[in-house]
Amino acid sequence: MATDATRAGMSMPLPSVAALGEYRRRLAARPSAAKTVHVCLTTGCRAGGAEGVKAAFERTLAETGLGDTVWVRETGCRGFCARGPVVIIEPEGIFYQMVEPGDVPDIVQRTIVGGEIVSRLSYTDTLGAACVRLADVPFFRGQDRVVLRNCGEIDPTDIDAYIVRDGYAALA
Repeated sequence: MATDATRAGMSMPLPSVAALGEYRRRLAARPSAAKTVHVCLTTGCRAGGAEGVKAAFERTLAETGLGDTVWVRETGCRGFCARGPVVIIEPEGIFYQMVEPGDVPDIVQRTIVGGEIVSRLSYTDTLGAACVRLADVPFFRGQDRVVLRNCGEIDPTDIDAYIVRDGYAALA
């Protein structure tokens, strides 16, 4: 099975900082998907059934012929464990909470294909306003992630996802 390293034309280990920089450049140049579905798979979301949600996305996207244009990525915690499983649809940044495998066909059809929000999966603030993006949730609105800026953004099981976002840049 080809790894991202072999697909990017590199062999591991990377012998120098310059080789790391070249590898990062090649990773960044890879074609990207039109959309990415980020499914939190840390403890809280996993306990709520996130593995089934991720599998349902992979299956539904394959069945609808969208598997090559929409990527499904496992991510770390978004910081809203009580509302998990949490799903973020990029590039729009649409935030869905308490997602179940049965919700996935609706999300694929209405959001990914149709561009609509599935309002029943959106967070509602104390005033009754829908929070379509995680940054719209009052608790997160004023936050600027620094140390954990990649948490929830990248697949923690994919070292290339970290490298392309300047992981190991401190080595230079």
